Amino acid sequence: MHKSCLTTASARFNLANLASQIPLPFNSRKWHCIARMICTKLHHPCCLFVNRVEGTDSKLQFHFPLFPRHSCDLPVREGRVFASRRDSSEALSAFFERLINNFNRYFDSVKQKPGSTIRQLQTTQMKLVSNGDASPVEVKPSLTLEEAFLASDRGLQLRVFCEVCGNGSEPEKHQFHVDVQVAPAWLKSCALDLLPQVGCPILPALDASNFSLEHSQFQWFVSKPATKLTDAKWPLEPTSGGLVFTPKPEHVNCFLRLRVLPHDSMARPGIPFGEADCSLFTKVSPPDLPFFGELVTCKQAVNHAPMQVLHHSRFFATKERLSGPGEFRVVSYNLLAFMYSCTELGRSFFFKHCPPKYLEPDYRFPLLYRELLAYNADLLCLQEVDTKNYQKYLKNLLGEAAGYESLYLPKLLVNYPTEPNAPRPKELPRKAEGVAIFFKKDRFRVLNKLTVDSLINEAEVRYEDLAAQIENLASSGDLDPGHLYR
Repeated sequence: MHKSCLTTASARFNLANLASQIPLPFNSRKWHCIARMICTKLHHPCCLFVNRVEGTDSKLQFHFPLFPRHSCDLPVREGRVFASRRDSSEALSAFFERLINNFNRYFDSVKQKPGSTIRQLQTTQMKLVSNGDASPVEVKPSLTLEEAFLASDRGLQLRVFCEVCGNGSEPEKHQFHVDVQVAPAWLKSCALDLLPQVGCPILPALDASNFSLEHSQFQWFVSKPATKLTDAKWPLEPTSGGLVFTPKPEHVNCFLRLRVLPHDSMARPGIPFGEADCSLFTKVSPPDLPFFGELVTCKQAVNHAPMQVLHHSRFFATKERLSGPGEFRVVSYNLLAFMYSCTELGRSFFFKHCPPKYLEPDYRFPLLYRELLAYNADLLCLQEVDTKNYQKYLKNLLGEAAGYESLYLPKLLVNYPTEPNAPRPKELPRKAEGVAIFFKKDRFRVLNKLTVDSLINEAEVRYEDLAAQIENLASSGDLDPGHLYR
């Protein structure tokens, strides 16, 4: 991606330089006021991001990351992400009034101390303009938020008029120009829940909209070895990039952090996740650190993975992909869904030989991911795949780390009838686990797909006469009806 998208390097110009070039009869008094205003074009992430709230057409979500101290070198408070959720029918003027109050409440709350250089930033006015064919046109303040932000197909820009004042000095007028991005990439949550183990790939659990894994940026940081998280010392520069991180032996007893900058499918940067930690801002100009948003930290240090001697012997046998004509490798694997391993029956009877902590997903999943990748399969046929595991981890991991595409089908929750001719519901709920097929994109492509939820249900539709004969046998007592649904 372009460097200009990562920073808020300001394109600043002082209109005072233009005053001497404009001949009379301009109103010199009016021009004097303009000449003292500094106009600054702020770049990503200082944008006004607009999203429609999921599940409703009547609410809009706004995010406005604003860091004038670091993007414009102004002696004011650091800044933060201003967020609000408003009715789409609200007037643009009312929205501006609320946003101005929020700005002033934050930037005016400066406790002046002797010798302090921090000054107040007061917002006085806001305007929304659309990029017309010839020149920008102001959007009418009387329009609703729906009409102002979503009805136009032209680019929008927000103009914020401010004054920097305090310490007895004359107010300095500023005008910020920021782009409006509608329906941007938005990373709503990001967590590092998996236990980091040497040689086992881990990745974040993401909840996002309009988000592209291909174009988004990921930065991993590895601390120096520490006995606890609060003692960890962090580097300023990332250790590696990419969605997936695999700890190395030298990372044992180190902690991990991740920073994400979301992009959409057109490679446009979106809303940084969380709040930027302004205490981490560097003196480097331009400072791009805060604009990746919040640093997400794994609470567990990197540890050694178990040896699993049997697995490693398999890894040796499959360390190379099959490349001969007509050759491909198929791996079938039952992952043991957490919905079964976490039950009291599972832990007290089926898996009583296994300590409970080793049945937890945060421990098991990284070991499974290492194993699945090591087989170098062209086709992976997986059973008992937790829906959350597939959506949060497996699909992204195998897609990004090994070039797989996938299909997933959660199982039907079937209640077996006790009577042969008992009516069956037309629709059945789904379980929280199912089956998945992963295939290498460089060797296979999907031509068509057929979903078969149940072989018995499929047979009843396709072979109606045969199904009727079986039902008659069950009704006569010659066939146990329970056998029909096993």
